[in-house]
Amino acid sequence: MLGTVAYTQAGAAGNEVVLALSLVVRGAGLGAVTIPPMATAYIGLTPEQIPHASTATRIAQQVGGSFGTAIMAMILQTQLAAHALAGVVGRAAAFDSAFWWFLGLTALAVIPALALPRLASQRRGLPGPVPGAAR
Repeated sequence: MLGTVAYTQAGAAGNEVVLALSLVVRGAGLGAVTIPPMATAYIGLTPEQIPHASTATRIAQQVGGSFGTAIMAMILQTQLAAHALAGVVGRAAAFDSAFWWFLGLTALAVIPALALPRLASQRRGLPGPVPGAAR
């Protein structure tokens, strides 16, 4: 989410270095948050179940990525239409606004992500994490 903030403030004359560094932060964040849900999908599976889980997680990634891209394209198109009369500044404002939407939807994804440690513990048959305990 931190890497997206710079894109909400880019404007018509955004600093390309800041945007490039933000892209690096976004990429690192995406790489870091992809591993835990993928690993959680395999907890407690027998060796015979792993190929099915692998297929299911890959399908979920493909469908989710396509659906997310379609939603984001629709938001951006709506914003571009709303700012159409303002020229370059309007297009920049449309992108800024669309990135605020992206940021908000990303924040919503944090809610189910917080359940991952508890779900992983339950699948292993262990008690959930102790609130306030160091991880």
